[in-house]
Amino acid sequence: MFKKYVSNTSLALGKSYLIEKTNGPLRQRVYIKPTLYGKFEWKFYFLNSVNSTYGLGEVAHANVSGGSWTINWARVGVSYSLDINDDVTNIIDITFDGKPSRAVLPDEELWSDAIELEINDGYLVWEWEIEGENIPSMPEDIFSSYTWNGEKWAHEWNRTQPCMVAIRRDYKKRIGFLGDSITAGCGTKKDAYEMWVARIADAIKDSYSVWNLGLGFGRGSDCATNGSWLYKAKKCDTVFITYGVNDIKSGQYAKGRGSSAGEIVLWAQSMLENLQKASVEVILCTIPPFSYDERQIWEWRCANLGLRLLARQRGVRLFDIASALESEPYKGDFPHGDHPNGEGCRMVFEKFKEEFFVNGEWKI
Repeated sequence: MFKKYVSNTSLALGKSYLIEKTNGPLRQRVYIKPTLYGKFEWKFYFLNSVNSTYGLGEVAHANVSGGSWTINWARVGVSYSLDINDDVTNIIDITFDGKPSRAVLPDEELWSDAIELEINDGYLVWEWEIEGENIPSMPEDIFSSYTWNGEKWAHEWNRTQPCMVAIRRDYKKRIGFLGDSITAGCGTKKDAYEMWVARIADAIKDSYSVWNLGLGFGRGSDCATNGSWLYKAKKCDTVFITYGVNDIKSGQYAKGRGSSAGEIVLWAQSMLENLQKASVEVILCTIPPFSYDERQIWEWRCANLGLRLLARQRGVRLFDIASALESEPYKGDFPHGDHPNGEGCRMVFEKFKEEFFVNGEWKI
């Protein structure tokens, strides 16, 4: 299924949190900008598991199983506005094996039935009603999302939605971007799609599909467990690995300390090996600058040296994100924010283009 239907948004739609109990039906709506507009056959993919640790893991951590919950109904439509009061058109009901409702089991993955939908501008609107316990979710405020409180729509920061919004299309390669909040796009304007992955996706969309697998608080130690997060990455042809900030800052779940440079490089090596076993090409990325303390700055510098060496040893390409950002952590100097803003993400994209746009053609 993953070869036939590929991601059609640059939004990060992973799961790092849980809605522990809905206390009755929970109705949510999200607005998602497609990468490619037009008339396509669409499917929607779900994986009932948490991918990464949020914060210190008080509510959820990597590979926690989702609970038993129910999709009462789901539908999609088209909106030319992000105003919740504006009309949604072309509404189509979503079914699962021909039925409007679906019970979801722990760790289950499922695809919706296919629909045909044309979107020539604006946003795909996903809306559904779910209920149950321990529903994997994503607490990020990168794009517009709402919950119905019984009387009106209210802005929602902890939202649920498919893990992949997919279309059937021809493509050269499926590109995945594994990483943390910097990959997901935190620090950029809400609904602006100015994160560096979105800029790349828009530039290469005619030949490549992009699946943004970035997650806030994401750690390489989580992804290296070879669980649900890396499982999704194995469905790509080429994967960029960009971890290290949260490993340095917070460290491995339940360890109570920041990780060392050696640990970070070993986790990158583990991810690389597991992806290569699945016939996925890996491109390692250096760790972006961030607001590290003095000890963490040295771990950051040493980890980036180690990642460069690992790339040479294993014969894989390296994308040097760190060099694209004009930041010196030891000076507390972040002209574009430690979570890069739109301008910082533009600089990362320009560095990407410099590396991968060769003789008038993308070479990824």
